[in-house]
Amino acid sequence: LDGGMMVRAARMTKPYVDTDNCGSWQAEPGFMRTAIVDGHAAGWQLAVHAIGDEAMDLAMDCFEEAFAAAPHRSARHRIEHGGAIRPDQIDRVARLGLTIVTQPSFIHDSAHDFADILGPDRADWLYRGRSLIDAGVRLVGSTDRPLPGTPLRAIQAFVDRRNKTGRILAAHEAITVKESLDMFTIHGAWISSHEHRLGRLRRGYLADLCFLGANPLTVPTDEISSIDVLGTALEGSLLWN
Repeated sequence: LDGGMMVRAARMTKPYVDTDNCGSWQAEPGFMRTAIVDGHAAGWQLAVHAIGDEAMDLAMDCFEEAFAAAPHRSARHRIEHGGAIRPDQIDRVARLGLTIVTQPSFIHDSAHDFADILGPDRADWLYRGRSLIDAGVRLVGSTDRPLPGTPLRAIQAFVDRRNKTGRILAAHEAITVKESLDMFTIHGAWISSHEHRLGRLRRGYLADLCFLGANPLTVPTDEISSIDVLGTALEGSLLWN
């Protein structure tokens, strides 16, 4: 629906600090609304890019209209990023049953910039964790490659909320290491409708896995991102070590 916050194109209800710029739409909102409503009715699972809070409003308006038009169709629709979510939007995301596919590495790499361009009144909206989980929203972890970031860096960032400058972003939004790991494993499999064969180390599941040099659940939080990846396997075959 909108552009990225790095280039001040995420669509916000109010302008970025010291500008008259509210970001941009990728297309005319009426066109995008029709595409979402028709896509839901046609049986698609939709991944809708919305970073700014106004883009979130549009996404939820579109999904609400789509669900009203085709109420009996089950879907695992997802919002990509959900970068800036106002407090009043949290319960609505939950009520609509939408999943947020989030990129916690932005907390580490870009939060100092994002917080400055939004200002102190909106900085706490960025890349929410705890408030969404407590409201019943499913979060899925993503790195948004080829932008900077790795899964382990993202897992750590959602726990310590620490920026590379040392700045802490919205400490009250921190989640546990287990919850952060689940985002990149269990919930990642669920959003892809592969929860019966991926996302867990369990008999009968595909052996798609990585081997780590330490346990993220037991090392100090600030060491998670530096854990060595010793190898990876796909369907039980070692691809790299």
